[in-house]
Amino acid sequence: MRHPIKSMPGRLIRFASGGVAALLCLAGIGKLLDAAAAIDDFAAFPVMPMPAWLVPPLVVAVSVMEVIAGAVWFDPRRRLLAELAMIVLLGAFIAVLAVQLTSSNPPRCGCFGLLQRYLAFQADADSAIGRSACMLAVVSLAAWSRMPSRNPQTTSHGVPHSRRAFTLVEVLAVIALVGVLLALLVPALSHARAAAKATITASRLRQNGSIFLIYAGDHRGYWPCPIDPRGEVYQFSVPEIDFVHRSRTYFSISSYYWTLALASSYYGGKAFDPVWCAAEAPIPHRWVFEYPCVYIARPEYWAPTTREGKNQYGGTRVDEVRYPTKKTLLASTWHVYRRSILCHNPVTHISRCDMGPAPIPAVMPDGSFHTTRYSDVLPGYHNGDGERTDGFTHFMDYPPTGHTIHGVHGRDIQ
Repeated sequence: MRHPIKSMPGRLIRFASGGVAALLCLAGIGKLLDAAAAIDDFAAFPVMPMPAWLVPPLVVAVSVMEVIAGAVWFDPRRRLLAELAMIVLLGAFIAVLAVQLTSSNPPRCGCFGLLQRYLAFQADADSAIGRSACMLAVVSLAAWSRMPSRNPQTTSHGVPHSRRAFTLVEVLAVIALVGVLLALLVPALSHARAAAKATITASRLRQNGSIFLIYAGDHRGYWPCPIDPRGEVYQFSVPEIDFVHRSRTYFSISSYYWTLALASSYYGGKAFDPVWCAAEAPIPHRWVFEYPCVYIARPEYWAPTTREGKNQYGGTRVDEVRYPTKKTLLASTWHVYRRSILCHNPVTHISRCDMGPAPIPAVMPDGSFHTTRYSDVLPGYHNGDGERTDGFTHFMDYPPTGHTIHGVHGRDIQ
């Protein structure tokens, strides 16, 4: 019979137990390094009445216990003791979270910071209990496998076993546990990764929005319109990378080449900067943020009753924007494109799902950031930039927010 320490399930469960110990130790260290935030978070959990002076020492004590229990595990002679301590800690965490989830009340002090933390932790309580329960199961199995057997058997050399080996049922239990851990971790990691990318996209949009406002300050209040609208061929250059762009489509500067048009003076002459793109886009340089076409043509061009033609091409000013929180300045339309691909039926060419939920992260002319659903965007000019014979770039109302009725005088969001 194989010794459990040397068996594959035994090594696996002990390795997992070590991972739990490391996590607890790091969590405790993190709380001690930022004790003020840990105390504030604990204050958002009114599980039981207690004096305010008791909260800081209690938080410090729990953090120290986490560090000690995790660190002691790495001493081979005291691993069973450390695992028993972790079982107590994890069991206490689960009990507190369960009470918090079922019976606690929101903070009643009128403190919105505390209320936000309370609501965030309430929303995460279910998954936190699940994670803690999985860690508790791992540590419990590891501790149980270290317990001396009540009926020790002897080896062929007459040496008694002091540990029990894993049976087939226990091996299957370990495999099932690993599967449960993976099932819990993979969606959580995927969600965390998506949330991180969304945060990066929001930060990039705000950064570009700030640069656009700086540009306006440098150019008498005008939004970027770096070409002469009176020509037949529209041209701009980036000397730092020896790039010259010529086009007969005036509005391509807005949708596709605004990045290079501003690169020389505001982006260090870079040919490509990740800050121009959504973090979620798999091929970043193909998905620069959309600069709505309405910023480089007069408001009259974007109304059916007043559109005349090329004589209305030209820049617009910051003070002409009438709805600075309702009109997008830069938008990430990658999510809309991705959902359109997922919904497209190649046989019938009819969408298989609703495009409405697709999010459109955007920065506004006032510098604020909003994420708007595709279904909440107001319709724009029906044929986009113009007719096919008029140097068009878009001959329909796409991308969203790009062809707002009445241009900068209008709004994209109701």
